[in-house]
Amino acid sequence: MRLWQLLLVAALLWVPTAVFSPPTRQQELRVLISARNMLESGNFHRPEFQNQPRFRKPPMAYWMAAGGMALTRNPNCAWAGRSFFILSSLLAIFLITRIAGPSGFHTALIALFSFGFFRYAPLAETDMIQITGLLLFFYAWQRQASCLAGLGISFACLSKGPAGILIPILCLLILLQFYRPDKKFVAAVILIPLLLIGGWILYLMSEMSGLDQMQKDLNATFIHSDHTNPWYYYFYTLPVMMLPGGLWVFWKTNKKEQASPIEIRTAWAWLLVTLFLLMITVSKQRHYALLLIPPAAWLIGMRIQSRKLPGSWIFISLAAMIGMGVAGYEANTDDSLHAEFLKKARAHVQDADTIHVVGINSAVFDFHLGRHVENTTDAIAAYQRAEPGDAIIIIQPLPASSPDAVPLLSQSDGTWQRSLYRKQHFNRNLDTRSSKRE
Repeated sequence: MRLWQLLLVAALLWVPTAVFSPPTRQQELRVLISARNMLESGNFHRPEFQNQPRFRKPPMAYWMAAGGMALTRNPNCAWAGRSFFILSSLLAIFLITRIAGPSGFHTALIALFSFGFFRYAPLAETDMIQITGLLLFFYAWQRQASCLAGLGISFACLSKGPAGILIPILCLLILLQFYRPDKKFVAAVILIPLLLIGGWILYLMSEMSGLDQMQKDLNATFIHSDHTNPWYYYFYTLPVMMLPGGLWVFWKTNKKEQASPIEIRTAWAWLLVTLFLLMITVSKQRHYALLLIPPAAWLIGMRIQSRKLPGSWIFISLAAMIGMGVAGYEANTDDSLHAEFLKKARAHVQDADTIHVVGINSAVFDFHLGRHVENTTDAIAAYQRAEPGDAIIIIQPLPASSPDAVPLLSQSDGTWQRSLYRKQHFNRNLDTRSSKRE
């Protein structure tokens, strides 16, 4: 298999999802909405989400999503915001083939055909771009490319946070007992992140809520979290995230392992350091296990590297079927139907003073309607609370409570009821006349 064929496999797996899947995860919606707000305000150093500054995460994801939206001139489509994330994921696959050496294509295919990669790689989220930064560091480590290693750490840290610097530095400390890098390499690994990451922290210090929000995110990860799980959580989550590609671990090989000691030690150091850091954090979530997939796939790839891969056309065909199958499924889910309804509703609510929404994640309304919304849980209360000129959009499962009014748009599929109401402007005039008479 050639490199271009491998990248084609990746594109066939990811691009259909990026194009047809509506954004539903809060993690991705925060990125897309903050990026769109950057473009609208022209302020690229102060991300905002739902009228609040968003400093709990570093800015790299927002910049990448905003770049894709600006390049395509389409800030209201998820695929535009995801475009640079797809390119980052393709770069990650390229780096895996180079890092893993003789087992590069085996390793890349194991990662590609894992649930983790084809679920999260097409999305505008922080996990995969952090992985790209970490891969860039290990690629530079092998070649003693000092500046590139420092940039990899900086990219990883500015993508998601502390793991981007802790994983490379701890791995480097472990591997120093076996391999002595050039002093310039160590200096660049320390100084370049210090300048780039330190610059962002200095900026946060000038923002009133910057450091406070960053501290809240660190507390939510390491101290108090809504996503607590047992310490062994990743021991059973990683195998699930690696299906079906990880099943190659059971592929018998007749030849002895041919990997070099440096490859084995690097892969094990990478895996164990990452696992240790994930285990000691209080917050344990499924998508965090993505960080474990590259080194785990590398170890499996080294085990089976002596085995000949099937023909390239098999992987290309599989990728096409999986990619279109996932895209077809995504295009017919309830989330996709919600998105279509909100796109129709958008033209009717642009002049509304306030948009009151009831039902699903308020960020979904915010993204598809293109503006901030007021969220509540009761349809009748939302209509009563609305002022003349306001819009009320309700998406709730049947049977649903509805205001005693005629909706401007209505859609029901037997499972969900979607409705759009407008409070009429003449109500305000009637209220004014009544007050004058009194």
